[in-house]
Amino acid sequence: MPPPSPFAPAPGAPPNEPLAIWALVAGIVGVLTCLIPAAIAAIILGIMSSRKIKESGGYLGGQTMALWGQILGWVGAALFIIVIIIYIVAFSAAVVTRTPGY
Repeated sequence: MPPPSPFAPAPGAPPNEPLAIWALVAGIVGVLTCLIPAAIAAIILGIMSSRKIKESGGYLGGQTMALWGQILGWVGAALFIIVIIIYIVAFSAAVVTRTPGY
């Protein structure tokens, strides 16, 4: 039997917090579809997962995914507001320029 190696194996990366993964997925969906529920879910899940990751003391990973989930959630919420403003302006312009008698 060979002698044990004096070098310990490299430690693996900690497992990712599942809520961080869901925050990232919800953030991507929120940006791509401008759905406000997905954006809000991304923000909330990102905050919750960041808190759990910090409380784990290094046992859980995924802080970057949680952060990007929050960022994409805020971007998705902003895009939703911009789209609503564009619809309101376009509808208002259509109502104001409507020709009477039609």
